[in-house]
Amino acid sequence: PSYLAFIGPKETGYIPLFIQLIILEFGLDFLRTASIHTPDALSTSLGIIGGLILSELAVNVGWFVPETILYMAIAAIGTFASPSIEFGMAIRIFRLFLIILTGLFKTIGFSIGLIIVLVIIGTTKAFGNQSYLWPLIPFDKKAFFNMFLRRPIPEIRNNKKS
Repeated sequence: PSYLAFIGPKETGYIPLFIQLIILEFGLDFLRTASIHTPDALSTSLGIIGGLILSELAVNVGWFVPETILYMAIAAIGTFASPSIEFGMAIRIFRLFLIILTGLFKTIGFSIGLIIVLVIIGTTKAFGNQSYLWPLIPFDKKAFFNMFLRRPIPEIRNNKKS
């Protein structure tokens, strides 16, 4: 739609956007692996500086568009918000799956990929035999509102005892 036109990049560069996103996804994995195998005092600063230098070089040479680097940086920050390493890995695999389907089949690929991801997330059971989408599926009104409007823990414990 025209009201979302500001999100897309103005030019694509020498490499197609689909390939840029895949290269950046693997580049983030390489930087993450390099920071894991670097001593703690240096890992954070080297990861940030290395990412900045490599991305600046790629934009100046014309390989990448600045928007794709921004989108993948936001996605990388989003993986740190996941509650566990395993769930973060699952999100990255789903993201790569969606990028590949969208690159190959455009809007239809994105739609089908999104449906597949939602079905997998909805049918996978987490700890305690609960769906990942609980309290949305099955809908639990009290638990849903408790997610957003948190009461103090002692009050929650007292309500469970009675």
